[in-house]
Amino acid sequence: MTADLFLFGCSHAGRLQKGAEVIGLRVAGGALMRGRLWDEDAFAFDPSQGLSFADPMARARLSAALAAAGASRLEDVRLPIVTTLGFQLDLVQDEISRRHTLARDPDDARDFITTEALSAIVAARREPLLDLLGWLAAGGATVVLVAPPARHPDAPLAAALETIVAGEAARRGVRMISPRPWSTGPDGRLRPEFEARKDGDTVHGNAYFGARAMAEVAAALGLPVTIPAESLASADAFDAYAQRSRRLAARAFAG
Repeated sequence: MTADLFLFGCSHAGRLQKGAEVIGLRVAGGALMRGRLWDEDAFAFDPSQGLSFADPMARARLSAALAAAGASRLEDVRLPIVTTLGFQLDLVQDEISRRHTLARDPDDARDFITTEALSAIVAARREPLLDLLGWLAAGGATVVLVAPPARHPDAPLAAALETIVAGEAARRGVRMISPRPWSTGPDGRLRPEFEARKDGDTVHGNAYFGARAMAEVAAALGLPVTIPAESLASADAFDAYAQRSRRLAARAFAG
C-alpha cells in the first residue's frame, strides 16, 4: 500500500485513523501510546537523536509505522505528517480547573488565572512535543496538528488552551486543524453526534468525528477522498456510507 500520509500520536490518532479509512485516505501509522503517558517521562526528544520511548510497545509501534511509510527514522518520512501531539493536556487541565478559573466570578472559590499564566504552563509541560513538531517542519516536512474533541468539563479553559497550543504550533511552522467550529455546541462541549458512547468513553470522538477531521486535513493537503460530500453532512449519512463500504469490502474479500 502506498500511503497518503503518516499519522502518529496518542489514542486520539486511532480515531483519526478509523475516520481516514472510511473516507478513502491511506494512512501509515496510528496511535503510539495513550495521551496521559505523553505527560510523563515515557518519551524523550533530542534534535540530535530524534524521538525515543522508554516503553517497548511504543518503540515497536513507531518502528512498524515508520516501516509502513518506507522510513527507518521519523525525520526520514517523506509523507505529510499528521499528529495529535501537543494537546496531551488532560492532567494539566484537571490540575488547573480544580484551583483556577478564567472567569472573574466573586462566587467562585477558585483563583482567577490569566492567559499569560496558561501560556507559561503550556510552555513548561508541552514544549518538548511542540519542539519535536517544529523540528520536523524545519527539516522540510509538512506537519499538520489536529486538535482533540472538546470533552473536558471546563469548556472555556479547554478552548483557551487549544488557542495557546495552536499559536505555539504556528510559531514553529506547523499547520493546525481545529474541529471546534463544527463539532461543539453552544456550551462549548462536543455535540452528541460526535461522541464515542461505546463502553462509557468520555474522552474520544467517534468515527464520524475522525472522518470530518481527516476530511479537513485532506482538503488542507490537497488530497482526494472517496466519500461523497453528502455522506459527511450528518452522522446518519456517514453511518450508512460506512456500513455500505464495509459490506462491499467483505464481499470483495470473500469473492
